[in-house]
Amino acid sequence: GHCELYAGSLVLLARAAGFPSRVITGFRGGSWNAFSNNFTIRNSDAHAWVEIFDEGSGGWLRADALGVVANAQNTEAKGEAALASRLDRSWSARFDSLRVFWYRRIVNFDQASQVETLKAVKTVTQNTGKQLRLALEEINAQLKAWVAGPWDGDRFIRVGATLVLVGGAVWWWIAQGRNVLRGLMNLRGTRHEDPVRRDAGRWLVRLQTETATPATSGREVIAELQRLRYGAPTTWPEPEQVFRRARETWREARRAR
Repeated sequence: GHCELYAGSLVLLARAAGFPSRVITGFRGGSWNAFSNNFTIRNSDAHAWVEIFDEGSGGWLRADALGVVANAQNTEAKGEAALASRLDRSWSARFDSLRVFWYRRIVNFDQASQVETLKAVKTVTQNTGKQLRLALEEINAQLKAWVAGPWDGDRFIRVGATLVLVGGAVWWWIAQGRNVLRGLMNLRGTRHEDPVRRDAGRWLVRLQTETATPATSGREVIAELQRLRYGAPTTWPEPEQVFRRARETWREARRAR
């Protein structure tokens, strides 16, 4: 049976023994939602227990047929300790907080709620602006102190190495982005020209019209560009390397003019 049947049985036994008693129904348990700051009681927390009258103390004593001791209320945590022991940060609590927000800010959005919301928004905005301003001031002070520091040889080397690393990382990300863009263009079908074939055609025009008769290395680059322009993708050399050699050949030819 469930808790109410056990409570009813205990009341019958207590009354048969001559003790005034009664069944109490309510809720036991619950959890503190850390996201919406509310105490959540669910149907699964419903419970029934017994109160027996004690003539000596003149009050009702709690008894639970399911095993909860009568003085359990005296041993349970109180205040913040009770909330900490029942703190709920699960995904279920996240969804419950959305429902609480809906009822607080939408369904029951009266004038008092409007004022409370405006105050909360104002407080958050002011705190965020203050923190941002302090962070910018701290960064500015650190930057000024760093610039005003002594510039020796080691510092120049470190700064130069950092710039080279950052430039290399940016170049690598740009190259990777171009490869991703080409892959996306290929996925879109044949309605648009392949970017590799397009770039190969542009370099062919440059090398064949803006330079004189190319050397052996130049003819090899033109042959590779023609393969990228007209050949099957399975026969292509690495496009980025071909374009880099084409750029170097074009620059050498222009310097030789």
